[in-house]
Amino acid sequence: MAEPSGLRAKLYKLEDGQWEDAGTGNVNLDEETESYTLISETPSSDGENEIVISMGVSKEKDHYTVQGNGILCWRDGITQDELALSFETTEGCQKVLDFLNKIRAGLPPLVPLAEAEESRLDDTLESADGEVDDGMGAEFSLPVCSIAGLSDLADAFDSLKPNERSLAASYILEKDYIPQLIDMFERLEDLESEDSLGHIYRIMKGMALLGEESVFEVLLSDANFTRFVGSMEYDPDLPPGTGKFRKFLATKSRFIELIRVENEDVIRKIHLNYRLTFLKDVLLPRVLDDMSFASVNSIVLRNSISIASFLKTNDSYLASLCKGAADTSDIKQQRQYMHLLDEIVQLAKSLGSSPPSLFDALLENGFIAIMNGGALFSKSRKVRQIAVDTLHETTSACTEAIRASIVESLASHSGATVDEMCLLGKLLHVLASDSEVGIQTLAADVICQLLESESVGSSNARSKLIERWYDMYMCKMLELVTKTSHSWVSQKRSVECIMNARYLSSELIVSFLQTHDFRIKYLILKQNLLAEMLKSCKEPGMLKWKHIILSIIRIFKSCVRTKEDFYFKYISQNNIINLLFDVS
Repeated sequence: MAEPSGLRAKLYKLEDGQWEDAGTGNVNLDEETESYTLISETPSSDGENEIVISMGVSKEKDHYTVQGNGILCWRDGITQDELALSFETTEGCQKVLDFLNKIRAGLPPLVPLAEAEESRLDDTLESADGEVDDGMGAEFSLPVCSIAGLSDLADAFDSLKPNERSLAASYILEKDYIPQLIDMFERLEDLESEDSLGHIYRIMKGMALLGEESVFEVLLSDANFTRFVGSMEYDPDLPPGTGKFRKFLATKSRFIELIRVENEDVIRKIHLNYRLTFLKDVLLPRVLDDMSFASVNSIVLRNSISIASFLKTNDSYLASLCKGAADTSDIKQQRQYMHLLDEIVQLAKSLGSSPPSLFDALLENGFIAIMNGGALFSKSRKVRQIAVDTLHETTSACTEAIRASIVESLASHSGATVDEMCLLGKLLHVLASDSEVGIQTLAADVICQLLESESVGSSNARSKLIERWYDMYMCKMLELVTKTSHSWVSQKRSVECIMNARYLSSELIVSFLQTHDFRIKYLILKQNLLAEMLKSCKEPGMLKWKHIILSIIRIFKSCVRTKEDFYFKYISQNNIINLLFDVS
Protein backbone atom coordinates (compact mmCIF):
# COMPACT_ATOMS: atom_id res chain seq x y z
CA MET A 1 0.00 0.00 0.00
CA ALA A 2 1.24 3.52 -0.70
CA GLU A 3 2.18 5.25 2.46
CA PRO A 4 0.99 8.89 2.68
CA SER A 5 4.20 9.96 4.35
CA GLY A 6 4.03 13.68 3.52
CA LEU A 7 7.83 13.98 3.97
CA ARG A 8 8.78 17.38 2.60
CA ALA A 9 11.97 17.44 0.49
CA LYS A 10 13.63 19.25 -2.42
CA LEU A 11 15.12 17.41 -5.41
CA TYR A 12 18.42 18.58 -6.88
CA LYS A 13 20.07 17.52 -10.16
CA LEU A 14 23.76 17.98 -11.04
CA GLU A 15 24.03 20.14 -14.18
CA ASP A 16 27.48 21.20 -15.47
CA GLY A 17 29.02 20.76 -12.04
CA GLN A 18 26.29 22.75 -10.25
CA TRP A 19 23.34 21.41 -8.22
CA GLU A 20 20.16 22.76 -9.82
CA ASP A 21 16.72 22.82 -8.14
CA ALA A 22 14.52 20.19 -9.84
CA GLY A 23 11.38 20.56 -7.71
CA THR A 24 9.93 20.50 -4.20
CA GLY A 25 7.27 18.18 -2.82
CA ASN A 26 6.39 15.36 -0.43
CA VAL A 27 7.98 11.93 -0.55
CA ASN A 28 5.64 8.95 -0.62
CA LEU A 29 7.02 5.50 0.20
CA ASP A 30 5.52 2.31 -1.22
CA GLU A 31 6.73 -0.98 0.23
CA GLU A 32 4.55 -3.02 -2.12
CA THR A 33 6.26 -1.73 -5.27
CA GLU A 34 9.54 -0.99 -3.45
CA SER A 35 9.58 2.56 -4.78
CA TYR A 36 9.57 6.15 -3.58
CA THR A 37 7.92 9.12 -5.26
CA LEU A 38 8.33 12.89 -4.88
CA ILE A 39 4.94 14.54 -5.53
CA SER A 40 4.86 18.28 -6.25
CA GLU A 41 3.22 20.58 -3.72
CA THR A 42 1.76 22.76 -6.48
CA PRO A 43 -1.24 21.34 -8.40
CA SER A 44 -1.09 21.40 -12.20
CA SER A 45 -3.73 23.05 -14.41
CA ASP A 46 -5.96 19.97 -14.14
CA GLY A 47 -5.90 20.10 -10.34
CA GLU A 48 -3.66 17.04 -9.90
CA ASN A 49 -0.34 17.14 -8.08
CA GLU A 50 2.43 16.28 -10.56
CA ILE A 51 5.05 13.60 -9.90
CA VAL A 52 8.49 15.23 -9.77
CA ILE A 53 10.33 11.89 -9.74
CA SER A 54 9.50 8.25 -9.11
CA MET A 55 12.26 5.72 -8.46
CA GLY A 56 12.50 2.04 -7.62
CA VAL A 57 14.75 1.16 -4.69
CA SER A 58 18.18 0.01 -5.88
CA LYS A 59 19.78 -2.99 -4.20
CA GLU A 60 23.28 -2.21 -5.42
CA LYS A 61 25.75 -1.90 -2.58
CA ASP A 62 27.11 1.61 -3.24
CA HIS A 63 24.08 3.09 -5.02
CA TYR A 64 23.14 5.53 -2.23
CA THR A 65 25.23 7.90 -0.10
CA VAL A 66 24.10 10.05 2.83
CA GLN A 67 25.49 13.52 3.42
CA GLY A 68 24.89 15.30 6.72
CA ASN A 69 21.71 14.39 8.52
CA GLY A 70 19.27 15.25 5.77
CA ILE A 71 20.61 14.65 2.22
CA LEU A 72 20.28 11.41 0.25
CA CYS A 73 22.37 11.15 -2.96
CA TRP A 74 22.30 8.61 -5.80
CA ARG A 75 22.76 8.21 -9.54
CA ASP A 76 19.87 7.35 -11.85
CA GLY A 77 20.74 3.98 -13.40
CA ILE A 78 19.01 4.86 -16.70
CA THR A 79 19.86 8.51 -17.37
CA GLN A 80 23.07 8.51 -15.29
CA ASP A 81 21.97 11.81 -13.74
CA GLU A 82 23.40 12.66 -10.30
CA LEU A 83 20.42 13.33 -7.97
CA ALA A 84 19.97 14.40 -4.36
CA LEU A 85 17.00 14.74 -2.01
CA SER A 86 17.37 17.37 0.70
CA PHE A 87 14.87 16.80 3.53
CA GLU A 88 13.29 19.55 5.58
CA THR A 89 13.80 17.58 8.82
CA THR A 90 16.30 14.96 9.98
CA GLU A 91 13.33 12.87 11.13
CA GLY A 92 12.00 12.81 7.57
CA CYS A 93 15.38 11.73 6.21
CA GLN A 94 15.65 9.02 8.85
CA LYS A 95 12.21 7.69 7.92
CA VAL A 96 13.26 7.31 4.30
CA LEU A 97 16.56 5.66 5.32
CA ASP A 98 14.65 3.16 7.47
CA PHE A 99 12.41 2.42 4.47
CA LEU A 100 15.43 1.87 2.18
CA ASN A 101 17.28 -0.26 4.76
CA LYS A 102 14.22 -2.47 5.20
CA ILE A 103 14.02 -3.18 1.48
CA ARG A 104 17.81 -3.47 1.11
CA ALA A 105 18.06 -6.01 3.92
CA GLY A 106 21.43 -7.75 3.94
CA LEU A 107 23.33 -4.72 2.60
CA PRO A 108 25.29 -2.26 4.82
CA PRO A 109 22.69 0.04 6.39
CA LEU A 110 22.34 3.65 5.30
CA VAL A 111 22.83 5.97 8.28
CA PRO A 112 23.16 9.76 8.69
CA LEU A 113 26.69 11.16 8.42
CA ALA A 114 27.28 11.58 12.14
CA GLU A 115 26.40 7.95 12.80
CA ALA A 116 28.29 6.80 9.74
CA GLU A 117 31.48 8.48 10.91
CA GLU A 118 31.01 7.01 14.38
CA SER A 119 30.55 3.56 12.81
CA ARG A 120 33.67 4.00 10.67
CA LEU A 121 35.58 5.13 13.73
CA ASP A 122 34.58 1.94 15.59
CA ASP A 123 35.71 -0.15 12.63
CA THR A 124 38.99 1.73 12.43
CA LEU A 125 39.74 1.34 16.12
CA GLU A 126 39.39 -2.40 15.71
CA SER A 127 42.15 -2.44 13.08
CA ALA A 128 45.82 -2.52 14.00
CA ASP A 129 46.97 0.65 12.27
CA GLY A 130 43.86 2.82 12.49
CA GLU A 131 44.21 6.56 13.14
CA VAL A 132 41.65 9.16 14.18
CA ASP A 133 41.40 12.81 13.32
CA ASP A 134 40.51 15.10 16.22
CA GLY A 135 38.24 12.44 17.65
CA MET A 136 35.60 13.18 14.98
CA GLY A 137 36.11 10.17 12.68
CA ALA A 138 38.60 8.21 10.63
CA GLU A 139 41.38 10.12 8.88
CA PHE A 140 41.26 9.68 5.09
CA SER A 141 44.08 7.58 3.72
CA LEU A 142 45.05 5.56 0.67
CA PRO A 143 47.21 2.43 0.41
CA VAL A 144 50.96 2.99 0.37
CA CYS A 145 52.39 3.95 -3.02
CA SER A 146 54.67 1.03 -3.86
CA ILE A 147 55.04 -1.52 -6.63
CA ALA A 148 53.78 -4.25 -4.32
CA GLY A 149 50.72 -2.18 -3.38
CA LEU A 150 49.69 -1.01 -6.86
CA SER A 151 46.72 -3.38 -7.02
CA ASP A 152 45.35 -2.16 -3.67
CA LEU A 153 45.89 1.48 -4.64
CA ALA A 154 44.09 0.94 -7.97
CA ASP A 155 41.16 -0.71 -6.15
CA ALA A 156 41.03 2.24 -3.74
CA PHE A 157 40.74 4.72 -6.61
CA ASP A 158 38.09 2.59 -8.32
CA SER A 159 35.95 2.64 -5.16
CA LEU A 160 36.27 6.35 -4.31
CA LYS A 161 32.96 8.08 -3.62
CA PRO A 162 32.25 11.53 -5.11
CA ASN A 163 32.48 13.22 -1.68
CA GLU A 164 35.97 11.72 -1.16
CA ARG A 165 37.56 13.19 -4.26
CA SER A 166 38.87 16.40 -2.71
CA LEU A 167 40.26 14.42 0.24
CA ALA A 168 42.02 12.02 -2.15
CA ALA A 169 43.46 14.94 -4.14
CA SER A 170 44.91 16.56 -1.00
CA TYR A 171 46.28 13.22 0.15
CA ILE A 172 48.12 12.28 -3.07
CA LEU A 173 49.63 15.77 -3.35
CA GLU A 174 50.75 15.77 0.28
CA LYS A 175 52.32 12.30 -0.07
CA ASP A 176 53.89 13.01 -3.51
CA TYR A 177 52.16 10.04 -5.13
CA ILE A 178 52.36 11.42 -8.67
CA PRO A 179 56.18 11.65 -9.06
CA GLN A 180 56.52 8.25 -7.37
CA LEU A 181 54.04 6.66 -9.80
CA ILE A 182 55.69 8.34 -12.80
CA ASP A 183 59.06 6.82 -11.79
CA MET A 184 57.44 3.42 -11.22
CA PHE A 185 55.81 3.59 -14.66
CA GLU A 186 59.18 4.03 -16.37
CA ARG A 187 60.75 1.11 -14.47
CA LEU A 188 57.77 -1.19 -15.05
CA GLU A 189 57.62 -0.34 -18.75
CA ASP A 190 61.30 -1.24 -19.10
CA LEU A 191 60.50 -4.56 -17.41
CA GLU A 192 57.38 -5.01 -19.61
CA SER A 193 55.28 -5.80 -16.54
CA GLU A 194 51.83 -5.70 -18.16
CA ASP A 195 49.80 -6.42 -15.01
CA SER A 196 51.49 -3.67 -12.98
CA LEU A 197 51.20 -1.23 -15.88
CA GLY A 198 47.48 -1.98 -16.01
CA HIS A 199 47.23 -1.05 -12.31
CA ILE A 200 49.09 2.21 -12.96
CA TYR A 201 46.63 3.01 -15.77
CA ARG A 202 43.73 2.56 -13.32
CA ILE A 203 45.45 4.77 -10.71
CA MET A 204 46.29 7.54 -13.21
CA LYS A 205 42.75 7.38 -14.59
CA GLY A 206 41.43 7.67 -11.03
CA MET A 207 43.59 10.74 -10.42
CA ALA A 208 42.23 12.38 -13.59
CA LEU A 209 38.67 11.59 -12.48
CA LEU A 210 39.24 13.57 -9.27
CA GLY A 211 38.74 16.67 -11.42
CA GLU A 212 41.00 18.80 -9.18
CA GLU A 213 43.00 21.58 -10.81
CA SER A 214 45.88 21.16 -8.33
CA VAL A 215 46.20 17.50 -9.37
CA PHE A 216 46.04 18.32 -13.09
CA GLU A 217 48.80 20.92 -12.73
CA VAL A 218 51.17 18.23 -11.43
CA LEU A 219 49.89 15.35 -13.55
CA LEU A 220 50.01 17.37 -16.80
CA SER A 221 53.16 19.38 -16.06
CA ASP A 222 56.05 19.50 -18.54
CA ALA A 223 57.95 16.93 -16.45
CA ASN A 224 55.11 14.41 -16.17
CA PHE A 225 52.76 14.83 -19.15
CA THR A 226 54.44 12.48 -21.65
CA ARG A 227 54.72 9.65 -19.12
CA PHE A 228 51.15 10.20 -17.93
CA VAL A 229 50.04 9.89 -21.56
CA GLY A 230 52.15 6.72 -21.78
CA SER A 231 50.25 5.19 -18.87
CA MET A 232 46.99 5.77 -20.75
CA GLU A 233 48.27 3.46 -23.51
CA TYR A 234 47.77 0.52 -21.14
CA ASP A 235 43.99 0.87 -21.08
CA PRO A 236 42.84 -2.74 -21.49
CA ASP A 237 39.75 -1.61 -23.42
CA LEU A 238 41.72 0.01 -26.25
CA PRO A 239 41.44 -1.88 -29.55
CA PRO A 240 44.69 -3.59 -30.65
CA GLY A 241 47.01 -1.32 -32.64
CA THR A 242 45.48 1.90 -31.29
CA GLY A 243 46.42 4.12 -28.39
CA LYS A 244 49.81 5.26 -29.68
CA PHE A 245 49.36 8.59 -27.92
CA ARG A 246 53.04 9.34 -27.29
CA LYS A 247 53.90 8.78 -30.96
CA PHE A 248 51.19 11.25 -31.95
CA LEU A 249 52.50 13.87 -29.51
CA ALA A 250 56.07 13.38 -30.72
CA THR A 251 55.30 13.55 -34.44
CA LYS A 252 52.09 15.54 -34.88
CA SER A 253 51.79 17.87 -31.91
CA ARG A 254 54.22 20.76 -31.58
CA PHE A 255 54.02 24.05 -29.75
CA ILE A 256 55.18 26.78 -32.14
CA GLU A 257 55.67 30.20 -30.61
CA LEU A 258 55.55 32.41 -33.69
CA ILE A 259 55.33 35.51 -31.54
CA ARG A 260 57.00 35.52 -28.15
CA VAL A 261 54.55 35.57 -25.22
CA GLU A 262 56.26 37.50 -22.45
CA ASN A 263 54.22 35.96 -19.68
CA GLU A 264 55.12 32.57 -18.23
CA ASP A 265 51.78 32.16 -16.47
CA VAL A 266 49.94 32.57 -19.79
CA ILE A 267 52.28 30.03 -21.44
CA ARG A 268 51.57 27.58 -18.61
CA LYS A 269 47.80 28.00 -19.05
CA ILE A 270 48.06 27.53 -22.83
CA HIS A 271 49.90 24.22 -22.30
CA LEU A 272 47.48 23.12 -19.57
CA ASN A 273 44.45 23.88 -21.75
CA TYR A 274 45.85 21.86 -24.65
CA ARG A 275 46.65 18.93 -22.39
CA LEU A 276 43.27 19.01 -20.63
CA THR A 277 41.51 19.07 -23.99
CA PHE A 278 43.69 16.16 -25.18
CA LEU A 279 42.80 14.24 -22.01
CA LYS A 280 39.07 14.98 -22.39
CA ASP A 281 38.76 14.33 -26.12
CA VAL A 282 41.42 11.66 -26.79
CA LEU A 283 42.70 9.91 -23.67
CA LEU A 284 39.60 9.43 -21.51
CA PRO A 285 36.46 10.40 -23.48
CA ARG A 286 34.69 7.15 -22.52
CA VAL A 287 35.37 7.19 -18.79
CA LEU A 288 35.06 10.81 -17.67
CA ASP A 289 31.90 11.14 -15.58
CA ASP A 290 29.73 14.26 -15.57
CA MET A 291 31.42 15.77 -12.53
CA SER A 292 34.96 15.29 -13.91
CA PHE A 293 33.91 16.49 -17.38
CA ALA A 294 32.36 19.64 -15.91
CA SER A 295 35.46 20.23 -13.79
CA VAL A 296 37.79 19.96 -16.81
CA ASN A 297 35.60 22.34 -18.84
CA SER A 298 35.54 24.80 -15.94
CA ILE A 299 39.35 24.83 -15.68
CA VAL A 300 39.69 25.27 -19.47
CA LEU A 301 37.21 28.15 -19.39
CA ARG A 302 39.01 29.96 -16.56
CA ASN A 303 42.34 29.57 -18.34
CA SER A 304 40.81 30.75 -21.62
CA ILE A 305 39.50 33.89 -19.95
CA SER A 306 43.00 34.64 -18.58
CA ILE A 307 44.61 34.04 -21.99
CA ALA A 308 42.03 36.22 -23.73
CA SER A 309 42.53 38.99 -21.16
CA PHE A 310 46.27 38.92 -21.85
CA LEU A 311 45.74 39.09 -25.62
CA LYS A 312 43.13 41.88 -25.44
CA THR A 313 45.56 44.13 -23.59
CA ASN A 314 48.60 43.22 -25.69
CA ASP A 315 48.25 45.31 -28.83
CA SER A 316 51.81 44.61 -29.98
CA TYR A 317 51.15 40.85 -30.04
CA LEU A 318 47.93 41.16 -32.08
CA ALA A 319 49.47 43.73 -34.42
CA SER A 320 52.41 41.38 -35.11
CA LEU A 321 49.97 38.53 -35.70
CA CYS A 322 47.88 40.50 -38.21
CA LYS A 323 50.98 41.81 -39.98
CA GLY A 324 52.38 38.28 -40.35
CA ALA A 325 49.05 36.86 -41.55
CA ALA A 326 48.75 39.62 -44.18
CA ASP A 327 52.28 39.07 -45.53
CA THR A 328 52.03 36.93 -48.69
CA SER A 329 55.78 36.83 -49.47
CA ASP A 330 56.27 33.47 -47.68
CA ILE A 331 53.24 31.17 -48.02
CA LYS A 332 54.53 28.61 -45.49
CA GLN A 333 55.03 31.27 -42.83
CA GLN A 334 51.73 32.94 -43.70
CA ARG A 335 49.99 29.58 -43.20
CA GLN A 336 51.47 29.36 -39.69
CA TYR A 337 50.27 32.86 -38.84
CA MET A 338 46.82 32.04 -40.21
CA HIS A 339 46.65 28.91 -38.03
CA LEU A 340 47.49 31.05 -34.99
CA LEU A 341 44.83 33.57 -36.03
CA ASP A 342 42.31 30.72 -36.33
CA GLU A 343 43.11 29.51 -32.79
CA ILE A 344 42.65 33.01 -31.36
CA VAL A 345 39.34 33.46 -33.22
CA GLN A 346 38.13 30.09 -31.89
CA LEU A 347 39.15 31.21 -28.39
CA ALA A 348 37.21 34.46 -28.84
CA LYS A 349 34.20 32.49 -30.12
CA SER A 350 34.22 30.20 -27.07
CA LEU A 351 34.10 33.19 -24.73
CA GLY A 352 31.33 35.08 -26.53
CA SER A 353 31.34 38.62 -27.87
CA SER A 354 30.42 40.66 -24.81
CA PRO A 355 32.39 43.92 -24.98
CA PRO A 356 35.21 44.50 -24.80
CA SER A 357 35.80 41.25 -26.71
CA LEU A 358 38.86 39.70 -28.27
CA PHE A 359 37.16 40.20 -31.65
CA ASP A 360 37.20 43.97 -31.07
CA ALA A 361 40.91 43.85 -30.23
CA LEU A 362 41.64 41.94 -33.46
CA LEU A 363 39.73 44.50 -35.53
CA GLU A 364 41.62 47.35 -33.89
CA ASN A 365 44.98 45.77 -34.72
CA GLY A 366 44.65 44.96 -38.42
CA PHE A 367 42.25 42.07 -38.96
CA ILE A 368 40.66 43.72 -42.03
CA ALA A 369 44.15 44.28 -43.48
CA ILE A 370 44.64 40.48 -43.55
CA MET A 371 41.59 40.08 -45.78
CA ASN A 372 42.52 43.06 -47.94
CA GLY A 373 46.12 41.84 -48.14
CA GLY A 374 45.46 38.81 -50.31
CA ALA A 375 44.71 35.99 -47.84
CA LEU A 376 41.34 35.38 -49.52
CA PHE A 377 43.11 34.73 -52.86
CA SER A 378 46.18 32.83 -51.64
CA LYS A 379 47.55 29.94 -53.71
CA SER A 380 47.27 27.89 -50.52
CA ARG A 381 43.78 26.43 -50.12
CA LYS A 382 44.37 26.21 -46.35
CA VAL A 383 45.14 29.94 -46.09
CA ARG A 384 42.01 30.80 -48.07
CA GLN A 385 39.90 28.46 -45.94
CA ILE A 386 41.15 29.93 -42.65
CA ALA A 387 40.76 33.48 -43.99
CA VAL A 388 37.09 33.03 -44.89
CA ASP A 389 36.42 30.95 -41.72
CA THR A 390 37.83 33.60 -39.40
CA LEU A 391 36.08 36.40 -41.31
CA HIS A 392 32.79 34.50 -41.01
CA GLU A 393 33.21 33.93 -37.25
CA THR A 394 34.21 37.54 -36.63
CA THR A 395 31.34 38.91 -38.72
CA SER A 396 28.85 36.67 -36.88
CA ALA A 397 30.15 37.87 -33.51
CA CYS A 398 30.36 41.60 -34.19
CA THR A 399 28.68 42.48 -37.48
CA GLU A 400 28.47 46.21 -36.89
CA ALA A 401 32.14 46.46 -35.86
CA ILE A 402 33.17 44.70 -39.09
CA ARG A 403 30.99 47.08 -41.13
CA ALA A 404 32.56 50.08 -39.42
CA SER A 405 36.07 48.71 -40.03
CA ILE A 406 35.37 48.21 -43.74
CA VAL A 407 33.95 51.73 -44.09
CA GLU A 408 36.97 53.13 -42.21
CA SER A 409 39.41 51.28 -44.51
CA LEU A 410 37.62 52.75 -47.55
CA ALA A 411 37.83 56.26 -46.10
CA SER A 412 41.62 55.96 -45.85
CA HIS A 413 41.98 55.38 -49.62
CA SER A 414 40.97 57.41 -52.63
CA GLY A 415 40.54 57.06 -56.38
CA ALA A 416 40.85 53.68 -58.05
CA THR A 417 42.32 52.04 -54.95
CA VAL A 418 38.99 52.37 -53.12
CA ASP A 419 37.44 49.57 -55.16
CA GLU A 420 40.59 47.46 -54.81
CA MET A 421 40.48 47.80 -51.02
CA CYS A 422 36.77 47.10 -50.58
CA LEU A 423 36.23 43.81 -48.79
CA LEU A 424 32.77 43.46 -50.36
CA GLY A 425 34.30 43.32 -53.82
CA LYS A 426 36.88 40.76 -52.71
CA LEU A 427 34.17 38.58 -51.21
CA LEU A 428 32.18 38.73 -54.47
CA HIS A 429 35.28 37.59 -56.38
CA VAL A 430 35.70 34.69 -53.94
CA LEU A 431 32.05 33.74 -54.41
CA ALA A 432 32.46 33.86 -58.19
CA SER A 433 35.82 32.19 -58.65
CA ASP A 434 37.09 30.08 -55.74
CA SER A 435 37.51 26.41 -56.61
CA GLU A 436 36.23 25.24 -53.22
CA VAL A 437 32.45 25.08 -52.76
CA GLY A 438 32.78 25.54 -48.98
CA ILE A 439 34.80 28.74 -49.38
CA GLN A 440 32.31 30.13 -51.92
CA THR A 441 29.43 29.37 -49.53
CA LEU A 442 31.05 31.10 -46.54
CA ALA A 443 31.88 34.16 -48.67
CA ALA A 444 28.21 34.42 -49.68
CA ASP A 445 27.15 34.09 -46.04
CA VAL A 446 29.48 36.92 -44.99
CA ILE A 447 28.08 39.17 -47.75
CA CYS A 448 24.58 38.36 -46.53
CA GLN A 449 25.47 39.22 -42.92
CA LEU A 450 27.15 42.49 -43.84
CA LEU A 451 24.32 43.70 -46.07
CA GLU A 452 21.23 42.11 -44.60
CA SER A 453 21.35 41.27 -40.88
CA GLU A 454 20.17 43.88 -38.43
CA SER A 455 22.03 44.51 -35.18
CA VAL A 456 21.69 46.95 -32.33
CA GLY A 457 22.87 50.35 -33.48
CA SER A 458 23.33 49.32 -37.13
CA SER A 459 22.62 52.30 -39.35
CA ASN A 460 25.30 54.48 -40.88
CA ALA A 461 27.94 51.86 -41.72
CA ARG A 462 25.36 49.39 -43.02
CA SER A 463 23.77 52.07 -45.21
CA LYS A 464 27.14 53.02 -46.68
CA LEU A 465 27.97 49.41 -47.47
CA ILE A 466 24.60 48.79 -49.10
CA GLU A 467 25.00 51.94 -51.18
CA ARG A 468 28.46 50.83 -52.34
CA TRP A 469 27.22 47.32 -53.03
CA TYR A 470 24.47 48.52 -55.36
CA ASP A 471 26.70 51.12 -57.01
CA MET A 472 29.65 48.79 -57.64
CA TYR A 473 28.86 45.11 -57.23
CA MET A 474 25.18 44.19 -57.45
CA CYS A 475 25.07 44.17 -61.25
CA LYS A 476 28.14 41.94 -61.31
CA MET A 477 26.45 39.48 -58.96
CA LEU A 478 23.31 39.47 -61.16
CA GLU A 479 25.51 38.46 -64.09
CA LEU A 480 26.46 35.34 -62.14
CA VAL A 481 22.79 34.29 -62.27
CA THR A 482 21.89 35.28 -65.84
CA LYS A 483 25.16 34.61 -67.70
CA THR A 484 27.75 31.82 -67.83
CA SER A 485 30.77 33.98 -68.77
CA HIS A 486 31.88 37.10 -66.95
CA SER A 487 34.58 39.50 -68.09
CA TRP A 488 35.36 40.68 -64.56
CA VAL A 489 36.34 37.17 -63.39
CA SER A 490 39.80 36.51 -64.79
CA GLN A 491 40.75 32.98 -63.70
CA LYS A 492 39.49 29.79 -65.30
CA ARG A 493 36.64 28.11 -63.43
CA SER A 494 35.11 24.66 -63.38
CA VAL A 495 31.46 24.12 -64.29
CA GLU A 496 30.77 23.22 -60.64
CA CYS A 497 32.29 26.51 -59.48
CA ILE A 498 30.21 28.54 -61.99
CA MET A 499 26.98 26.78 -61.06
CA ASN A 500 27.57 27.07 -57.32
CA ALA A 501 28.19 30.81 -57.74
CA ARG A 502 24.93 30.99 -59.70
CA TYR A 503 23.01 29.22 -56.94
CA LEU A 504 24.52 31.28 -54.09
CA SER A 505 23.82 34.52 -55.93
CA SER A 506 20.19 33.49 -56.41
CA GLU A 507 19.89 32.80 -52.69
CA LEU A 508 21.36 36.22 -51.89
CA ILE A 509 18.73 37.88 -54.07
CA VAL A 510 16.02 36.07 -52.08
CA SER A 511 17.51 37.56 -48.90
CA PHE A 512 17.87 41.06 -50.35
CA LEU A 513 14.21 41.08 -51.43
CA GLN A 514 13.29 41.03 -47.74
CA THR A 515 15.51 43.92 -46.65
CA HIS A 516 16.57 46.18 -49.50
CA ASP A 517 13.15 47.20 -50.81
CA PHE A 518 13.45 50.14 -53.22
CA ARG A 519 17.00 49.34 -54.40
CA ILE A 520 16.16 45.79 -55.45
CA LYS A 521 12.90 46.98 -57.03
CA TYR A 522 14.81 49.44 -59.18
CA LEU A 523 17.16 46.71 -60.44
CA ILE A 524 14.34 44.26 -61.13
CA LEU A 525 12.60 46.91 -63.24
CA LYS A 526 15.72 48.27 -64.95
CA GLN A 527 17.19 44.90 -65.93
CA ASN A 528 13.92 42.96 -66.28
CA LEU A 529 15.57 40.65 -63.76
CA LEU A 530 12.93 37.96 -63.26
CA ALA A 531 12.48 37.49 -66.99
CA GLU A 532 16.24 37.23 -67.61
CA MET A 533 16.73 34.72 -64.79
CA LEU A 534 13.83 32.53 -65.93
CA LYS A 535 15.14 32.61 -69.53
CA SER A 536 18.54 31.48 -68.25
CA CYS A 537 16.88 28.37 -66.80
CA LYS A 538 16.15 27.18 -70.36
CA GLU A 539 19.84 27.05 -71.35
CA PRO A 540 21.06 23.64 -72.59
CA GLY A 541 21.98 21.33 -69.69
CA MET A 542 20.27 23.39 -66.99
CA LEU A 543 17.93 20.54 -66.03
CA LYS A 544 20.95 18.90 -64.45
CA TRP A 545 21.07 21.80 -61.96
CA LYS A 546 17.56 21.67 -60.60
CA HIS A 547 18.52 23.34 -57.29
CA ILE A 548 19.45 26.49 -59.24
CA ILE A 549 16.11 26.50 -61.08
CA LEU A 550 14.28 26.06 -57.77
CA SER A 551 16.26 28.92 -56.25
CA ILE A 552 15.26 31.24 -59.13
CA ILE A 553 11.62 30.18 -58.69
CA ARG A 554 11.97 31.08 -54.99
CA ILE A 555 12.88 34.61 -56.10
CA PHE A 556 9.57 34.78 -57.98
CA LYS A 557 7.70 33.44 -54.92
CA SER A 558 9.39 36.03 -52.68
CA CYS A 559 8.19 38.82 -54.95
CA VAL A 560 4.61 37.50 -54.89
CA ARG A 561 4.69 37.05 -51.11
CA THR A 562 5.27 40.76 -50.57
CA LYS A 563 1.73 41.38 -51.97
CA GLU A 564 2.97 44.70 -53.35
CA ASP A 565 1.33 46.23 -56.42
CA PHE A 566 4.77 46.98 -57.86
CA TYR A 567 5.62 43.27 -58.24
CA PHE A 568 2.14 42.28 -59.47
CA LYS A 569 2.29 44.98 -62.15
CA TYR A 570 5.82 43.96 -63.17
CA ILE A 571 4.86 40.26 -63.39
CA SER A 572 1.81 41.08 -65.52
CA GLN A 573 3.52 43.51 -67.90
CA ASN A 574 6.54 41.26 -68.55
CA ASN A 575 4.67 38.01 -69.10
CA ILE A 576 6.53 36.37 -66.16
CA ILE A 577 3.84 33.72 -65.54
CA ASN A 578 4.24 32.28 -69.05
CA LEU A 579 8.02 32.20 -68.65
CA LEU A 580 7.58 30.41 -65.34
CA PHE A 581 5.36 27.72 -66.96
CA ASP A 582 7.93 27.29 -69.73
CA VAL A 583 10.57 26.54 -67.11
CA SER A 584 8.28 24.18 -65.22
